[in-house]
Amino acid sequence: MATVTSRSGRIAPVCQDCGRRGKYGSPTPRGRVNLGEIGVGWSVAPFPEDVVHPDGSKGSLYRCPACDADLLRRTLVRDSS
Repeated sequence: MATVTSRSGRIAPVCQDCGRRGKYGSPTPRGRVNLGEIGVGWSVAPFPEDVVHPDGSKGSLYRCPACDADLLRRTLVRDSS
């Protein structure tokens, strides 16, 4: 699940690694997560809305700040070996 939508129509990203939800924000005119409203540190891997991922989610994928930092840390350790 890449995003969740509230009953009021606001959208929040869901981390692809840990399932953490970001802040809810108003959708862009194209119905996507408004990156300026979800909080600092979230990263996005943009995909067209019609792309279906192995977990069944569609469109862009999101990673929370904690998982993004962990990925960076693991990458740096691997590359320094």
